[in-house]
Amino acid sequence: VPMEWNGRQYYKVNREVIRRYFGSEEFTSMYVSRDVFEATKRPQSYRIFCLGESTTIGFPYLFNASFSSLLKDRLSRRFPEVKFEMVNCGITAVNSYTVEDLMPEVLEQQPDLIIAYVGQNEFYGALGVGSAESVGKYPAVVHAYLAMNHLRTFMLLRDAAAWVGRLVVHPAPGGESTLMERMAAGKTIRYGSADYERAKMYYRDNLSSIIRQAQDHHVPIIISTLATNLRDQPPFVSEFSDTASAPTQARWQEAFSRGMNLEAAHYFDSARAAYGEAIGIDGQWADAHFHAAVCLDSLHRFAEAKAEYGKARDYDALRFRASGEFNDTIRSVCRSLQAPVADAESLFCSASPAGIAGKTLFWEHVHPRFDGYFLLGKELGRAMEIDAEPQ
Repeated sequence: VPMEWNGRQYYKVNREVIRRYFGSEEFTSMYVSRDVFEATKRPQSYRIFCLGESTTIGFPYLFNASFSSLLKDRLSRRFPEVKFEMVNCGITAVNSYTVEDLMPEVLEQQPDLIIAYVGQNEFYGALGVGSAESVGKYPAVVHAYLAMNHLRTFMLLRDAAAWVGRLVVHPAPGGESTLMERMAAGKTIRYGSADYERAKMYYRDNLSSIIRQAQDHHVPIIISTLATNLRDQPPFVSEFSDTASAPTQARWQEAFSRGMNLEAAHYFDSARAAYGEAIGIDGQWADAHFHAAVCLDSLHRFAEAKAEYGKARDYDALRFRASGEFNDTIRSVCRSLQAPVADAESLFCSASPAGIAGKTLFWEHVHPRFDGYFLLGKELGRAMEIDAEPQ
């Protein structure tokens, strides 16, 4: 939307854009960046749009230490003669559907580069297969809904229906729950389940569309892999596989309990063997992989520990972290479409003790500390092939 400052005309991100993706919830505290860019682009300007979720916004620092602001600082030092316009279009609790929907409007603003960091919220973010803010599980329905949301009359009718619904059913107060906890509404999604595979397929399709839109307009685009806390984030929810019978679960519980007792006594090698026995009985329970990883970590068998931490994340049935397959999707899609990748996942691991990303770079499961955002900005600069250490 237009704005005027010191007699000059600018544009800023319209805060009301969040209403396009959230109709049935009250998200009054959601943040949209304060970035502005000139209405008439100057020849010496270089305009970058950043798209994604709460990590793109820079939670919990917001504009003070987002990767976009840190990248802008780095670029301005490297190229003082260029006026860099950095526009952060991140929105909390959204996913690749939102980024794809925003692309045409972003491309209208003459960007010189687009950066996307998206994929952590594919299951529970707005319009995801497991989201409380959903219109169905099929892309044709979601895309039709998003197209209709560009019409004010449709949004008026949608919001009126939601208002009537709130009169009939009063939602429980949010209390201390996070936004994504409310979006997930406690719904678990097993690794390899129908909903898991749908989300993975829709992510691939949306990511391909995002890249192709940029390429069709001859605008460079960089996609970042997704960094997650492996070492210091236990799984949120563990579940048995669908095929685990009651006797199977009883045998599994005996082996797992034995492992827990041995781990508590610091017999890590024996504990790891017991957890391995439990995993052999049923490998779906995420906590077994996590405790096996802790034992391997304690034995300084770091490569094996990292693999088990990765499985613990992947089998976590409450999907607040993208599984490793989503990073595989990013790499394969970018390889096939010849789009550059900023490999945040690899960088965060290489910058962590023993090569396993953890609390030194993360606040919790996915949001980086300042050092993590700094690394992400540096990796994006490397992907632009113009990185330089700040003086």
